[in-house]
Order: sequence, then C-alpha cells, then structure tokens
Amino acid sequence: MSSISNDFKKAIESSKASLLHEIKDLVGSDVFQDKQFNKSCISLINKVFLKVHSPITPKKSLKLLAHTFYKVALAKNYPIILICPLASETAIKEIYYFLEFTKIFRENDCEIIVHFLMIKWEKLTDIAKLSYNESQKQYEKKLDKIIEICQSIDYAFKVKVIPVDPDKAGLNFTSYHFASYFNHILKSCLYREYLDRELNRDIKWIVDFYNRQNSFHQYGDQQAIYDLAIRRAIGNLYKKEYYQSQNQDHDLNYLMITSELNKRLILCYDTVIPIINIKTS
Repeated sequence: MSSISNDFKKAIESSKASLLHEIKDLVGSDVFQDKQFNKSCISLINKVFLKVHSPITPKKSLKLLAHTFYKVALAKNYPIILICPLASETAIKEIYYFLEFTKIFRENDCEIIVHFLMIKWEKLTDIAKLSYNESQKQYEKKLDKIIEICQSIDYAFKVKVIPVDPDKAGLNFTSYHFASYFNHILKSCLYREYLDRELNRDIKWIVDFYNRQNSFHQYGDQQAIYDLAIRRAIGNLYKKEYYQSQNQDHDLNYLMITSELNKRLILCYDTVIPIINIKTS
C-alpha cells in the first residue's frame, strides 16, 4: 500500500472516530448499550464512510452531523434534507453515484428529501463558443435527462430536481437567491472588493490550484474564480436556509453531498452544513 493510500485510510478512520465521539458526547455512552441503536448507528457510519472520497468537512460541522446521524439511527420520522449539487457538465454521469449513496438512508424510517441542484455549470471556453440560446438548449436537454432518470426510479422518499442558472435569476426561488449570491461573490472576486479573510484565502488557493493542474490550467484564472463563486453561492444559499430553519424552530437536518476531486475544494463552499464528499469512480 502506498503512503498516500495509507494517509487517506488514516484520515478516514480519524474522521469516523471523531464522528462517533461527537455522537457519544451528544447523547451519552449509555445510549450505545441499546443493541439495536448501537448496531444501526455503527452500520450507518460504516456504510457512509465506505463511499467517501475525503474526511468530513468542515470539521466544525461534526456536531451537526452527529445530531443527524443520531436521529437516522433512531429510525424515527425526522426530516432530513440531502442537498446534491450537480454540475451540468458531468451531471448525467454522476447522478447515479448520488442515487446509490441515498440508498443508505432508505433503510431507516426518516423523512428523506433529496434536492438535486442541477446547476448550469460549464467551462467558460465552451460557453463562449455558443449563443445564449444554444447554450440554454444544451442545458435544458441535460436537465430533462436528469428529471427522466429521477422519475424512472421508485423512491421511498421525496426527490426534487431544482434548475439553477447563474444567468437566469427568475427561474425559481432557489435560482433567484443563488444568482444573487453568485453575482455578488463573482464581482467581489474579480474586482477584489469586499473580500473577507476566507474568500481572499480561497481565491489565492483555487487560482494556484488550477494553474498547477494539467486539466485545469488551460482555462485560466477566470474559470477558477467562476467555479469558486458557484461553490460559495451554493454554500451561502443553504447556510441561510439552515439558520432560518433554526430561527423558526423547525427540526430540519441538512446534509450536503458533493463529488469534489480534491478535498480542499470543499472548503470553498464556506458553509455550516456538514458536507459528505463521495466517490464517483
């Protein structure tokens, strides 16, 4: 086994141990004396971590994740929202991995609601080759395919495919708020205005990261900043929704499921919601 594989395995085991510790800290070790709960909780954690591509991020969200996993393991009818961002460029390939991952939660009696955010997210160089109408037609064709895939499967929970277009704020309520966040963040990044410490840090990192990658550097700094703004808009959108649900005393639990190739990209979402980054290969 290579040192990289070894390090990855250690990081995953450490993340699992931290989550289990948070659950015990939340409910007390005595709860694990219940054999049914203990079996359900350990099984849930093991199944989830078999499919992860990186440790749970951000670490500060582990308490929220522990709270959610505790409720799932209890097999009660608690509402859990799984947020799955899909980039239109890779959505048709990757959605099957997301659907497979959601099976883990079907085995428990929770009220699962899956939000597939079908984001018009392409390479800027590809967008530039097409007229807006041509680009929109391609996006809508992929959107229809995603809806078709979702409708062809018999679910034990609710599934919503939500179109999100950074250029079309009026598409729906979610897209409106997404576009608002996206345009504000993109402007801040491009003109280096109103940057907080985290955003400034992420701009420097992602530009450098894209420049170092053979598959990315050809697209330039603008693509890196565009992609950062999309991730940040997703994170801000659900950060706000989470805080609103807490203020209204709604017992909603949020998990974001991503398919990022590099674990550092997860921090670019800058959200409070736990992110589970899954394998898609």
